[in-house]
Amino acid sequence: SKEIARSMPLVDAQGRIALAGSSENSIATMFAAVRYLGTGSIDTSFFTSGIVTNSALATHGVYYAFLLQTDGRYVAIGGKNLLDVATARYQVDGSLDTGFNTTGFRSFDPGAGTSDVGYSGLIRTDGRIYVPGQSNGHFLVYRLNAESGADTSFHTDGRAHTNLGQSGEAGLSVLEQTDGRI
Repeated sequence: SKEIARSMPLVDAQGRIALAGSSENSIATMFAAVRYLGTGSIDTSFFTSGIVTNSALATHGVYYAFLLQTDGRYVAIGGKNLLDVATARYQVDGSLDTGFNTTGFRSFDPGAGTSDVGYSGLIRTDGRIYVPGQSNGHFLVYRLNAESGADTSFHTDGRAHTNLGQSGEAGLSVLEQTDGRI
């Protein structure tokens, strides 16, 4: 098997380090997340082994971003089956948070049948989550409410999809300005 960390590492208030990416075997590429103690040892309190992999969510799943909420839960962002934007929320212990879309996982297919992926994210203080990425080779940003539904007060359907005139466009990061604008 081959494991690849794709997110930036994040450190929680207890000094634990978490990252997300993928774990590949001969059958599937699975979503994966891992947490270490501040000493560099695997944190076995995170999903009993320190590592979470999930092939049940997709046959090809990759996380590109791992975000830490103020309550200690994690939000993962990436792509599912090379076709959909994928989001998931994990409890502090590494289990999927069923308060997030009742399953802990949510995927979006903004361009039916096209290659869509989320590359990073931002969690605002009100709990809304911004997910930039690409759909069919063009710039995309989703805004989700705290429970993972598309926030329909953002561009009527929760997403803004913009053709900037080139192929291969993608939103790779998102920042919030001091005035609250994204």
